[in-house]
Amino acid sequence: MKRLFLLVLLIAILGACSRVILSPDMERVKDKPVAWQEGYNQGCHSGFVAGGSLVHSFKRDLERLLKEEDYKGGWKQGYRECKSDFREMCRSEAMVSKANLYCSDVWQQGILDEEEEDQNKKEK
Repeated sequence: MKRLFLLVLLIAILGACSRVILSPDMERVKDKPVAWQEGYNQGCHSGFVAGGSLVHSFKRDLERLLKEEDYKGGWKQGYRECKSDFREMCRSEAMVSKANLYCSDVWQQGILDEEEEDQNKKEK
């Protein structure tokens, strides 16, 4: 019974932490139009997926992406920033215990995709 209680407590604590770690940081776009914020939110979730998240789902309103510049700009910003942030979290030694819950093994090993390799080459 004591083990069951500890397991439930651990799951609750990790669940609370995950909401903070795995949610889009809407403070980054608080001064942007609503369409930008909506695009950012969906782009961020998609960026988490591209970054290796095992618990997010890809989100994009294709019709809005093609018609609304604010939504499109927000989606691209969210995708780019959250993909990068998520990969950094997965590679961070301070986050290893939480990263093990959310990150695919590929990103924990520090393997770069082509986009990151191209960016690294440009920076050098």
